Amino acid sequence: MLKDGGWDVRGSGLQPASAARFHMRLINAYLIGYFILLIAAVAALWDGGVLRQVSPVWVLIGLAVGVGFGILLSVSAGKPNVTED
Repeated sequence: MLKDGGWDVRGSGLQPASAARFHMRLINAYLIGYFILLIAAVAALWDGGVLRQVSPVWVLIGLAVGVGFGILLSVSAGKPNVTED
């Protein structure tokens, strides 16, 4: 993965390996924050009695959609800019 003495040569441009690791940490922090928000929303709906009126199958489908949406957002937020010289 890392070649040339600690430089990340994946993709179109060279960047220090530490910058690539920092970028991945930001993506992970974004995804963790999204999951915390999703858990808080589910807890609020449960406390309000909304989820008690909905079939458990639809609750699981909604959670799967929410998790998938969070993964898509975190990956698209971390997409590097590709420039051609």
